[in-house]
Amino acid sequence: LEKLVADAAPQPVTFEFRPVDGCPPFTRTAMIGATGAFSLASVPVKNYIVHVKSPKFLAKNVVLDLTTGVAPALTATLLGGDANNDNSVDNLDLGILAAAYASSTGDGNFDARADFNGDNSVDNLDLGILANNYALDGDL
Repeated sequence: LEKLVADAAPQPVTFEFRPVDGCPPFTRTAMIGATGAFSLASVPVKNYIVHVKSPKFLAKNVVLDLTTGVAPALTATLLGGDANNDNSVDNLDLGILAAAYASSTGDGNFDARADFNGDNSVDNLDLGILANNYALDGDL
């Protein structure tokens, strides 16, 4: 996840496993902290396209081969800025950030959806994340 701060609370990440053999997809969720470490159990041995999504971040599809017998690494860089969680960084997200700008936890206009780096404030760092990813869409 992009730019999580060391003391940020773990973020929920959803993994939709889409078997390439046409079997039905299934979902797993993990809480991922600043280190990015996680584990998922009970995933059948197959080839997958894994759809990775977390609130405030654009989705990413990753190819995963579990047939080799080697414990694989699942790596995805998720781009922040998706305040309304519609898998697109656009004017709607900018409006959410603007309404909460210069606020922090406990302020009346603080909106955690616009706190993209998890530091409990909406500021230039969050605006930078949104601006860097503006007009991008996540994978479907």
